[in-house]
Amino acid sequence: MVELVGIYKRGISSLLKKCEVEEDIIDLKSEWDKELNYEENKNHIIEILKQMGKWQEEVRKTVKEVKEEVENYSKQQIEQEKHHYKEELEKDLETIRKSIVDTSEFYGSLKQKIEMVKQNYIHSLFVVGDSGCGKTTFITSQFDDGSLMKQTGHISPFKLYMTLYENKDGKNIYFDDTESLLENEDSKVLIKQATDTVNKRIVMWNTSKDLGTTPDWFILNSNIIFALNSITQQDESMKAIINRAEKVELNFNWEDYLKIMTVIAKKPREVLGKTITPEKRLEIVNFIKEHSDETTESFSLRTQFKVENYYVFDKENWQKYALELLSKKVDELKILKELLNSGKSVKDQVREFNERTGRSRATYYNLKKKLKSKV
Repeated sequence: MVELVGIYKRGISSLLKKCEVEEDIIDLKSEWDKELNYEENKNHIIEILKQMGKWQEEVRKTVKEVKEEVENYSKQQIEQEKHHYKEELEKDLETIRKSIVDTSEFYGSLKQKIEMVKQNYIHSLFVVGDSGCGKTTFITSQFDDGSLMKQTGHISPFKLYMTLYENKDGKNIYFDDTESLLENEDSKVLIKQATDTVNKRIVMWNTSKDLGTTPDWFILNSNIIFALNSITQQDESMKAIINRAEKVELNFNWEDYLKIMTVIAKKPREVLGKTITPEKRLEIVNFIKEHSDETTESFSLRTQFKVENYYVFDKENWQKYALELLSKKVDELKILKELLNSGKSVKDQVREFNERTGRSRATYYNLKKKLKSKV
């Protein structure tokens, strides 16, 4: 919503003055539409001046000057907002440093769903989040009763069937980094059966492979958790599986990761028999914060552990190694952040983004959502 105040009011007043039109001749309050942006309102006033015979070609220079003033004003506002959000982040981090907080605060929805799995209210759960967001560490930390059976990496349909059968009673079967399962049609058939919402989930597999003493069907009384970086395949089989299960998405941005890192840093860490104290870990987190931003490539909780490893390896030069890591930027995100800070209209940002990257309008909005910039 754009009010006729400040720089906008001065710009229109300057425009009328150069056209030798008194401000009370045009009812600016009624002609100004707060739902339009400055450029749209300005063009409307120009049309009125043309109808009055007061518009002159040389006034165009004034319009350009006013546009530049508005852009400069927008940039000043952006800088003020960036400063404000930086102060807010510092306050949040200081609160975390002074309080006893565990990472459950950041995984609240996931913690709730895992508890429902443990109590058998949920039989299948998909956890989707970027690599390095801490989903595996958090999930495994929630099971201390020996009921979690973890399966990692590539797994064939036969191995999947045997895994489900061997852990069919009272287990929580955790598939980590097993995206290939969802790309195999035979595996998807088995998963669809295993995630069914009926009281008795029957898993069967008609195969020519010798199953030995293993039956070709069984009742599954265990729960399944999948941890995935993304779910990109959206065919009918995949949609049917997702509809049967519960899903939690972990969408952490740069600020979220810094807050989680600060919590993690409050405990000492052992690396090859050497201890990193909480004080040093917090110092490292602060270094990461000062030398990274939303466009830093592959920024995640692993960034913290990598930099800490640099410190243990070479206490004299760890900062140099860290800067090499943190200086890597995602080009498209870097361009987008530059445009968001430019003060240009969204329309102009999209046009320039397309020209500089060759990517579409949809990509602009998808990356903008991922960046979650507060500028």
